[in-house]
Amino acid sequence: MMKIDERKISEKEVYRLWWDYLERSDKYKVYCDSVRKVICDVRKKKGKEYLIKNMRHILSKESRKENKFIRQLFESGLPMEERGIIAAVIVKDMERNWLSFGDIYVGSFDDWWKEQEKINFSVPMIVLNDLNAHKKFPYFLEECELIKKERGKNPEPKEIIKILTEEENNYLFIAIPMVGKITMDDISKKIADVRAKWKKDDKFISSNFYFRRFYMPVSRVRFDELKRYLGIYDRKQMGLSIKQIIAEIDPYKRCNDVDVQRVFRSDLRKAKKIISNVESGFFPEIPPGL
Repeated sequence: MMKIDERKISEKEVYRLWWDYLERSDKYKVYCDSVRKVICDVRKKKGKEYLIKNMRHILSKESRKENKFIRQLFESGLPMEERGIIAAVIVKDMERNWLSFGDIYVGSFDDWWKEQEKINFSVPMIVLNDLNAHKKFPYFLEECELIKKERGKNPEPKEIIKILTEEENNYLFIAIPMVGKITMDDISKKIADVRAKWKKDDKFISSNFYFRRFYMPVSRVRFDELKRYLGIYDRKQMGLSIKQIIAEIDPYKRCNDVDVQRVFRSDLRKAKKIISNVESGFFPEIPPGL
C-alpha cells in the first residue's frame, strides 16, 4: 500500500482519524446512548428550539437537571469497578468530547465537518470594566448566582476570572501583564493593537477556534502508523487471531515468526492506548505532566 506523505495530510483527515479512534470507545458509546435518551425526552417536552439554544449549556453544567439524568444513565452503563468517583471523573471527558464531536454514532464525519465549515461567527470586543459588560455573559452570571446562594456571598476575584473563562467559551479573554514599569499608555496601546488585529480578521471557523484552543493534536500525527494500529484493533475485535491479522495486513511477513507477532501485539496495545487518550480529549497522546 502506498504511504501517504504526512506533510500533506490535511487537518480534515487528522480529525477524521481522531473521530475513527473515538468511535471505538465503549465509554463514549455509552455516553452518547445516555445523551440520546435524555435529549429525546427533552425534545418531546420542551421542543427542538429549546435544545438548539441550551444544548451546550445543558452538557457543561453539573447542576442542570437534564445533565444529572445523563450522568446517572452513563454511570449505570459502566462496569461496576468504574462507577462512583471514577465515573464522575470520566464523565467530564465524555462531555467535552460530545461538545466537540457530538453523537458520532448517528452521523457521519463528513456531515459533521461540513457543519463546522459553515459556522462562521464574529468575535465582539467587550471591555470588562464597562458597567454593563456582565450582561453579555449569561452563563457566567448563572454560575455566580449559584455560588452566592450556596455561600451567602459573591465568589472571590480569582474564582470570578476562572468562572468567566471557563463558562463563556465563545469569547477570547486577553490578559495584559501588570508587572515591571508598564504604564497605562502601554496597556492602552496593547489593547488597541489586539482590537485592530481582531477587527481586521474577526471571522473564522468555529471548529478551528475550538480545536486550536483545546484539542489540537499534541504531537506529530504518524498517519500511516495510526491507521495501521486501528486496522489491527478492528480485526482483533472481529475475533481474528494475531496470525490471521498478520496474514491480512502484511501477508509478506511470516505469521509464525515470534518477533513479527510481538510487533503486532505491540501495535494492538498502542491502538487501545490511543482510544483511551481520545476518551480524555487528546490525540494521539496525552501531553507530558498531565
